[in-house]
Amino acid sequence: MGVDKCKFRVLKYDRLTSARAGILEINRYKIKTPALWLGHNLNLDVLPWTYKAIKPAGLFLNAYHIINKPVYRKRVKIEGIRRLLKYNGPIFIDSGGFLFQNSKDMTINPDTIIDLYKQLKPEIGAVLDHPLNPLSSAKDNSKRWATTLRNLKIMLRIKNKIVIMPILHCYDLTNIEKICGQIKKIIPKPKVIGVGSLVPLLKGSYTGNRFFYDFRGQTSQHLKFVLKLLKRVRQEFPNSFLHVFGVGSISTMMLMFSLGVDSVDSVGWRLKAAYGAIQLPGTSDRFLKKRKIADRKRRTLTNNDKEILKKCKCPICCRYNRNSFSNLRKRLENSFESRALHNSYIFTKEINSLRDKINQGVADSFIFQSLRNIPKYFSIFKYLYNENSRGS
Repeated sequence: MGVDKCKFRVLKYDRLTSARAGILEINRYKIKTPALWLGHNLNLDVLPWTYKAIKPAGLFLNAYHIINKPVYRKRVKIEGIRRLLKYNGPIFIDSGGFLFQNSKDMTINPDTIIDLYKQLKPEIGAVLDHPLNPLSSAKDNSKRWATTLRNLKIMLRIKNKIVIMPILHCYDLTNIEKICGQIKKIIPKPKVIGVGSLVPLLKGSYTGNRFFYDFRGQTSQHLKFVLKLLKRVRQEFPNSFLHVFGVGSISTMMLMFSLGVDSVDSVGWRLKAAYGAIQLPGTSDRFLKKRKIADRKRRTLTNNDKEILKKCKCPICCRYNRNSFSNLRKRLENSFESRALHNSYIFTKEINSLRDKINQGVADSFIFQSLRNIPKYFSIFKYLYNENSRGS
């Protein structure tokens, strides 16, 4: 796969979920899994990894943001990506296939992405893929998949220490064996493999005949599909490092890891901060300010949330909670940077804690606590838990 050293091994399996802990050795790095790649768009306003308390497994960048921003591309060329970002750990770069696909003003080809990878020297570079669209026809999505396979063949010609990650896209489980077989023809035993096109399903942004939400105590069908898809991919590639693209919140991460995923990427720490929200363990987003117009989805801090926040050890909470909680709340209300740093700390801390729980053999209870207040994910977790319990 064009890399001198890439090896993945599983060290521990959870008892009653599909979660597992392992190590991905790539070049000079050893990445402990489950792993969170902290998504970043090259803005230099907030660099969480420069704080000792915030330790992501690696950074996740998007080629689109670099190619589409001449100023950053020039600086990257002159300074190098690690010097620019003040970062000396592993880097994973997405080809930007989704963003390029939705940009009317830009076209891109595999050679351009390969040249960028050669310049930036990431540990992992995603194939230039063409994600599927739930609203498109089967014929159109088939063409997108054929283009992704064609690009994979081209990009594997790269001759340096970069691992090219194949990305699997599938909305029809009857075709999953065929799709996996097509990847195996190109790479018989991939060290790493990604799964894409799941964001619309996880967000519930499609409500057509194939996938739908049901919050009335039933497991939603589209999440059952995700469960079955990831289970089949794991069966087809049992020894491969499995990554799922575009995971947003902690709760989504916990669900993915309970399904046997080894790593995810998320820029949610920034996006939530931009919307005025912070993350806390075991809850959905919490806002610091109330709107004049009532919004049930916009939940502010409860008394229990405040107690959790008072005990937070992130750089912001430690600094501004020394005198009074009101100082901390005011800081989080008025500062995007503070919310972003807090969120990145919570994101990385929760994933690192999950890894410890897997190694201790108690991941199921930890995930239970993390998802119990998120009905749409808790239902699928209970479904998975019961399935595994019956099989044990």
